[in-house]
Amino acid sequence: MNYMRNSVKIVVDAYNGTVGYYIADADDPIIQAYNRMYPGLLKPLSQMPADVREHIRYPNDFFNIQVEVYAKYHQTDPGVFFRQEDIWDYPEITHHHKHEPMKPYYLTLNLITPNKFEFITVCPMTPRARTNLRSLMVGGCDGDNYGKIFAYDFPKGELVFGPSQIDAFIDQNTKIAQQFTLWNQLGSQVVRGRMILIPVTGGIVYIQPVYLKAAMGVAIPQLQRIILNKGEVTVMEPSLEEDLEKLDIRMRELSTRAMQRLEGGRLPEIHPPTPGPSLAPPKTLPTPGP
Repeated sequence: MNYMRNSVKIVVDAYNGTVGYYIADADDPIIQAYNRMYPGLLKPLSQMPADVREHIRYPNDFFNIQVEVYAKYHQTDPGVFFRQEDIWDYPEITHHHKHEPMKPYYLTLNLITPNKFEFITVCPMTPRARTNLRSLMVGGCDGDNYGKIFAYDFPKGELVFGPSQIDAFIDQNTKIAQQFTLWNQLGSQVVRGRMILIPVTGGIVYIQPVYLKAAMGVAIPQLQRIILNKGEVTVMEPSLEEDLEKLDIRMRELSTRAMQRLEGGRLPEIHPPTPGPSLAPPKTLPTPGP
């Protein structure tokens, strides 16, 4: 792929199938040529309906290529770059009983501006040949942040569990394994949905839905449980609210046990996870040019 431009937005009317083409990058020479070839087909982005324009997404394919390049060229130290000591890769997770790389996904979070929730695309990154979390790449989709990419780096000396490690914690949880085995024996099939991670106060929370579908005949997946993980604590309950409550109880229990092992120690305060970044200020990548 040797030429990429985010130059056209295509809108399809869901009622009558009408297709509209809007120029998002008027400086692109290719789209200028198309505009001369088919006069009147392409419209300026300013003519797009305001309610539609508010929901333009930054393309994940475009973001994906930029992240792949940055995963190597973020190494600004010549020695580190020469030895390729800090190359990043997409983490591998189990999805539909197959191992596949975890690609970018869309969320609504306040990762860019702490006091404002925005529609963003997110992609975790791990060091090559390792499974711990190394960085969180974020692409903006709203307003002035459209097309801007932010890199939240985790300290090299601090262990932050990556998605594949969380996969292992889930597989090793005896209560979850027993429940999956029971469901699989009742003519149903357990399907674990897409795993996402969200930065919260004090760390990273992983969320993964669990569906059941019929093993034979018409199979319509139905949401049954939600897995929630923070650190080494994994819980699975019917709703996210119950997960958060159970997670808080488990973490308090672990803190109490740790307190009992220490003499003269002080019990740390444990708060329920609340949305909000707990990472260092992000680095803003240059806006892609022609």
